[in-house]
This record gives sequence, structure tokens and C-alpha cells, in this order.
Amino acid sequence: MLDSNEVDPAKTQYTCNASGAITLGGNVSGLPWDGSQSVTLQNLGVDDLMMSVDGSDTFTTGLAKGSVYQVAVDSQPSACQCEFADYSESASGTLGNSNLPDLDLTCY
Repeated sequence: MLDSNEVDPAKTQYTCNASGAITLGGNVSGLPWDGSQSVTLQNLGVDDLMMSVDGSDTFTTGLAKGSVYQVAVDSQPSACQCEFADYSESASGTLGNSNLPDLDLTCY
């Protein structure tokens, strides 16, 4: 615990999510290393997230706590099959009180 004399408010950075939005994202693995092909995930049929290299990213549209999400593979490389951890092409659920950054997608 810091003493109030140890904190300089002029040098403290604060981040505020005024909208209270929850972010939804995921991890993709198995894409070609050169970024020549991509996979597009779509939430609720309207919010797209395109990824062309392995890694993590989030959808640009934040969602309210308690919102339903349904993320599907909208497009994938022609030479690949991309699936979520449960071997399906979609993932769905209800958002809780914190961000959901870990929808895992594997392309092979």
C-alpha cells in the first residue's frame, strides 16, 4: 500500500472505460506465417474481426454486461479448416462482468 505522500498525481495515468463496455476477443493459431491468408470471425452476424497472423485481437464493438455473443467463422483460408476449442465453427455464451479475450481458434 502506498502512502499518499508517495504518489504524485501529476505523474499518474488513469484509464477509464466510461461506456462500461465488455470486450470480446480471441486467439488464432495455425495461419500461414507470412500473413498471406486470413480468417474472419463475425459476432452476431454484424461485427467482423479479420486476423491474418497468429495472435490475439478483439472485436471493435464493445458489448454490455450480460449480452449474448455468438462468434462464427465467416471466412477462412481455402486450404485450412478453422475451429474453436470444442471443434465447432462457432462459439456462444453470455458475457459476465469482465472482458472475454480468449475464444481460441485453431486453423489446420
